[in-house]
Amino acid sequence: MKIEKEQLEDHQIKLNVEIDAEPFENAKRQAARKIAKKVKVPGFRPGKAPYNVILRQVGEGAIVEEAMDILIDDIYPKVLEEAEINPYGPGSLEKVESLDPPTFHFVVPLAPEVELGDYKALELAYEIPEVTEEEIEEQIATLRQQQAITEKSEEPAKEGDRVFFQISAKRAEISEGQEAEIIPERFNSSIIEKKGEEQNQWPFSGFSANLKGMSIDEEKDILYTYPEDHEDEALQGVEAVFHVVVTNVQKVTLPELDDEFAKAASDFDSLDDLKADIRTKLGDHRQSEYDDEYNDQVLETLIEQSTIKFPPQMLEDEKKEMLSNLEYRLSQQGINHELYLQIRGMTEEELEEEVAPLAENRIKRGLVLAEVARAENLKIDQQQLAAEAGRTMEMVTRGMSPKDAKDFQKSEYLVSLVNSIMADMMSQASVNYLRAIAKGDPLPVEESEEAEVEAEAEAETLEAEIVSEEASQPETVEETPAPESEADSTNQAKEEAPENE
Repeated sequence: MKIEKEQLEDHQIKLNVEIDAEPFENAKRQAARKIAKKVKVPGFRPGKAPYNVILRQVGEGAIVEEAMDILIDDIYPKVLEEAEINPYGPGSLEKVESLDPPTFHFVVPLAPEVELGDYKALELAYEIPEVTEEEIEEQIATLRQQQAITEKSEEPAKEGDRVFFQISAKRAEISEGQEAEIIPERFNSSIIEKKGEEQNQWPFSGFSANLKGMSIDEEKDILYTYPEDHEDEALQGVEAVFHVVVTNVQKVTLPELDDEFAKAASDFDSLDDLKADIRTKLGDHRQSEYDDEYNDQVLETLIEQSTIKFPPQMLEDEKKEMLSNLEYRLSQQGINHELYLQIRGMTEEELEEEVAPLAENRIKRGLVLAEVARAENLKIDQQQLAAEAGRTMEMVTRGMSPKDAKDFQKSEYLVSLVNSIMADMMSQASVNYLRAIAKGDPLPVEESEEAEVEAEAEAETLEAEIVSEEASQPETVEETPAPESEADSTNQAKEEAPENE
């Protein structure tokens, strides 16, 4: 066997393979025997007609075609072994160059390769933004609104009043191919806030000031130009006309800021205790968000410093998985794929283009984290793995009958589920390791071999208990509520746009 290798730019390799004539002749005879079992030959029992008779009966082309499949199945693993190829997945036969001697061209996707940057030199400042007094006051203001006393007002709306209105919006100027409507007609309400306190108002900052002085049944048009850096690119710089009809005005009386308010709005006996609790919760939430952002920054920095190679088939597989997951989430909301595309105003090809960079980033992140785990021989806690597997199995088998739950626990899906959880935990272990380096914290301590063996034994016992407990659970059915309206479906579908995970 002669093999010539040609490295391709997309992390695939082309193999030009020439083999001896003898294996091909053997394959042709195997093919003839296989064909003889399917073709009726007068004077011979099925499968017993000699080669020359089958050749006359079906022709050389049919035998060669069948022989090619037999030959390739036989030689391909040997080609990979002799060429010392580590494939990502199945290769493809690109061309049969000759049958004398038999010469084939294969293209094989290679297993991904990662050359990590100097991750042990990572250094990024870790500075969690402090919770400000203004943020605490915003939370207090929200609680005051929830405890407020409201009554209908016949007077024109003034600062502090809640105004209920019907609103729609359209473009002031319409270019060819553009739709006039920006916001379909809907009902909403807003409190007329003091100047400088309207940053989070809908549909735009400062909107409520336009309601001041309006009475019930009064209507007006409000002209607004979206900023050039608006998050929705389609609206950047667009001049819009908002049509508003006031349907109700309510006078809002806020409670005094004292200990009695704290008791009514929470489980605390004093306003100081309530504020302290708000500060703690905001701080915890701030740290959680910051940690996620910091982890992403650390990982993206390492990705930029690393050399990562993978074949196009790997990207296609990741795209398919992401789209499959998206379709499943949409189905849980009663939204089919076609409706989702319609809501997003895009084609299938545009959706795939949108997903491609996200899939590429996911691949790179996964490969880098896996390589860090391999390089540092990171371990995962077997008890935590068993516990997490138990929680996930409980959710997966919820609603199944005891028999179905038991069958699931014996199926290949359980192995896949545990492997997926293990991969996620290993990735998290790598993230924790990299974060510790970047922050300058002590690195995670590895378990001793004895402790690891003990943990694995305890995990096996715990898994057995989980399986036993799951099998004894009564059958329950939990329905996922469908969206209440078409508008709800639209909003949910927009929220389901693929995100970078």
